[in-house]
Amino acid sequence: MRIREKPLEPWVIFSGDGIIDSAHCTCMAGLGECCNHVAALLFALETSTRIKKNATVTDAPAYWMLPSNADLSSPYKRLSEMHLESAVKKRNMSTGEKDVVQSSCVK
Repeated sequence: MRIREKPLEPWVIFSGDGIIDSAHCTCMAGLGECCNHVAALLFALETSTRIKKNATVTDAPAYWMLPSNADLSSPYKRLSEMHLESAVKKRNMSTGEKDVVQSSCVK
């Protein structure tokens, strides 16, 4: 199809119980009432119906729990009270080993 041509118009008629009564498209193959455009329309309708029936995770309210060891008494700390070193430095501090590299921001 060229840019200046009129867009194709596939359509489908359903009965109340979901049976397809008729389908048509304005393309050359659609005159026989069976083309890829009608098939794509049917596929899109089926997919959208299936998606509407299923609830996603974000449709439901949050259901996760906080860990049992979470400390909610003081969620905020001063910057000077925070440990910004790497895990290796923390392990060395707990065992008493000296680290060769000193950070300029931690005093």
